[in-house]
Amino acid sequence: MNTRTKIFIATVSATCLFFAGKGIAGGLKPRPQDDNTIIVNNTGPEEAHVLAGEAHLRKIYARLKEGNFSNEAAKAISFADRRMPFSHLAANPSTRDERTGNLGIFKDLEDKDVIAYTDVYLYRNCVKFVRTKPTGYTLVLYKDGTIRRVTECEKRVGVPNEQGVSLFLYPGMPGYEKGQASPWCMDESEPD
Repeated sequence: MNTRTKIFIATVSATCLFFAGKGIAGGLKPRPQDDNTIIVNNTGPEEAHVLAGEAHLRKIYARLKEGNFSNEAAKAISFADRRMPFSHLAANPSTRDERTGNLGIFKDLEDKDVIAYTDVYLYRNCVKFVRTKPTGYTLVLYKDGTIRRVTECEKRVGVPNEQGVSLFLYPGMPGYEKGQASPWCMDESEPD
């Protein structure tokens, strides 16, 4: 064997050993953002997780209130603060992704009663066109500081805007009463 071949084999061997070692040391577990599975949870989130989410929303509320609910106050909420506690356990892969925020804060808060929401603690339980009853909640933060646990069946879908986008509406939002039921809501007469 010539020298080039020996160097090539040594390099390939070292590279393979390096990646094998990383896999073993890391437990061969995929990172949450690499896992595109949808989690089905028929029991809903743990109460402690939801309580941690509510406590986080109270901190966000205090900061927004301190800034008089201005757009600048909303923009000042850092990316890290837009990550909800236990979001790595969320049903939706994009919500689990460490590179995304999962707390929605509406614009023009001065004019709104609902100011923020997160669906980290909601499991729609729909996998490949098979539905079961949704479990958990969307946590909704109101301008008066109230945090409400909104079930999937309490949400409404609004009329599409000029771009053809329909937004979820929560109790207390304009147009809520005229909105259509959430497509993921199953009433009690539907089987699991």
